Amino acid sequence: MSAGLAAVAIARIVRLSAGGSYAGDSVLFFALYPIAFVFTAAYSDGLFVALAAWAYLSALRGRPALAGLLGGAAVLARPTGMALLPALALLLWPKRHTARAWLAMSPLLLLPGALVAYCLYLRSHFGDAFAFLHSEGAFWLRHVPATGPIGGLWDAVRSGEQGAAELVLHLPARSGAPSGFPKPEEFAIWNVVQLAVLVAACALTWICWKRVSRAAALYSAATIVLFLSAPAAVVPLVSEPRFLIGDFPLFIALAALVADRPRLRGALVVSFAGLGLLAAVGFAHGVWVS
Repeated sequence: MSAGLAAVAIARIVRLSAGGSYAGDSVLFFALYPIAFVFTAAYSDGLFVALAAWAYLSALRGRPALAGLLGGAAVLARPTGMALLPALALLLWPKRHTARAWLAMSPLLLLPGALVAYCLYLRSHFGDAFAFLHSEGAFWLRHVPATGPIGGLWDAVRSGEQGAAELVLHLPARSGAPSGFPKPEEFAIWNVVQLAVLVAACALTWICWKRVSRAAALYSAATIVLFLSAPAAVVPLVSEPRFLIGDFPLFIALAALVADRPRLRGALVVSFAGLGLLAAVGFAHGVWVS
C-alpha cells in the first residue's frame, strides 16, 4: 500500500515539475526496479519512500506545514530522510525576505527535530543516542571516514577497481570450480556492480538537475552523499541498490532519459523486469538480495 501511495506522489510530482509527459514511465521504472520486491516484505522502504515523495510534493505545492510534518515522519522511518531538507528548503525558499515569509519555513525544523527526538529515545531506552549508527558498525562493519563522503567514494572506487582486477585475473582460472563463486570472487562482483550502480545514480542525478528539477536533483545528491558517508568494510557500497529505492528522482530522470529513445526504454523495461523476477525468486528462497 505504501509503495502505491509513493507511486501516486511520483506521478503527481512529474506532472507539476516536468509537464507530466513521462509520469507513466517514472512510475513504471519505480515499480519494476529490481529491488522493488522489498515492498512486499516487512521493511520500512515502502513507508519511507511514500513519506519522502509526499513531503516533496507538499513542498512543491507550497504547503510547508504538511511538507515539514511528512518530512519529519520520513526521518523517523529512516534517519536518512534528512536528505530531504535541502530540497524542501529550496522549494519553499521565500521570494520575499520578510519575517512572515521566513516563519512560514519553520515547519522544516521538524526534520532535524525528529532526528533529535529519535536520538533522545535511543538514549533513554538503550543508553546510546547513536545506537542506529553503532549497530550499523557492529553488524555491517560500516564506518564514517574522517573525510566523509569523499572517503566513502574513494573506498568504492578502489574496491571496484580491485574487484575488476580480481575477476579478470582469477575467474578464468577457476572455471572448474564447484558451482557458486568463492567469497573473494563474490565480493569482487558486488564491488564492480555496485560501483557501476553508483556511477549510474550520479549520472541520473545530473540528468535530473538539467532536465527535471534542481530541487529533486538536490535530494538525490544529498541521498548519495549520506550513503557514501558510511561505507562498509570489504564491500563499501553494500545494500546500495536497496538504499537507492528511496531516491525517487532517479526514476523520474530515467524516464526523462528514455522519453525519446524507445529502444533504450524497451531494453530497460525488459532488463528491470527480468532482474526483478530473479531477485524476487531468490529472496523468496532465503537468498540475501540487496
